[in-house]
Amino acid sequence: MKALRGFSVLVLLLSPLSVHAQVTYLAVEKTQFYNQTANNTAPGAPYSYSVYAVVDTASSGDANSFTLSDGPSIVNLFGSSTSFGGYNYYGTKAAMDAAFPSGGAFTFTANGGSLGGESDSLPVRPDNYGREMYLTGTGISDAMNLNSSSGHTFDIGYTGTGLSTSTCFAILNSSNQFIYDVSGTAAQSSYALSSAFLETLAPGEQYRGELVDFNDVGVLTHGSFSGAPNSDVFAQSTTFCIEVVPEPSVGVMIFCGLGLLIFLKARRMPIGSRGVVCGTKYPR
Repeated sequence: MKALRGFSVLVLLLSPLSVHAQVTYLAVEKTQFYNQTANNTAPGAPYSYSVYAVVDTASSGDANSFTLSDGPSIVNLFGSSTSFGGYNYYGTKAAMDAAFPSGGAFTFTANGGSLGGESDSLPVRPDNYGREMYLTGTGISDAMNLNSSSGHTFDIGYTGTGLSTSTCFAILNSSNQFIYDVSGTAAQSSYALSSAFLETLAPGEQYRGELVDFNDVGVLTHGSFSGAPNSDVFAQSTTFCIEVVPEPSVGVMIFCGLGLLIFLKARRMPIGSRGVVCGTKYPR
């Protein structure tokens, strides 16, 4: 009887941990999007804003989907069997902040699966955006006339004094698919493209480059998923056009000015030492 009682206590101790472990990562990112069109000139005001959320689970069947909410405002998170993401875009910062104000706490709720109905609250800091990145020198002109026979290095400048934890450089094709992404430090001064990569780009086809500055911290949550690593992220994203010669440039297409949210995806490592992967696996 004593042995059975001990086993029961062990089960009670382990059960909540197994539930908590079903969510392995959750995060919210607020992003401001800029578009650079002139050499050596930081863009002006943002043209778009977004709230993005992500949840990872340990196993298929843990949940069918998730929602992020703050009062009546909702972001629906869909995805694969273990990775879920969703976003809302806004035309103004006022609209974004009215829906999901910084300085509060947003609620993640699991729908369906073994976690169905469970929720957690993720505190979000007051606005804490990092710096705005841009191409210095003749970077914009160079980006529209890249030569596939030689590599190219883009020099990076920053505006503002906000805190940054990391940066990244990504390239997307006209189907909004990531074809290149690399993470950098908060003090990254340049990003290089090799000739081998440039040879994979179709001459005359326009691609979108995107520079992103992240300010990411792990925070303490309060709910069913409180054992999971998490992030509260503020990001500044600058987009620009990329084209490889010899085909002539046809000017700036609308595509190059449509910022695609790049999410700071942290792997399952302790807060403060997580590896960072730039880019997102969720379709837009």
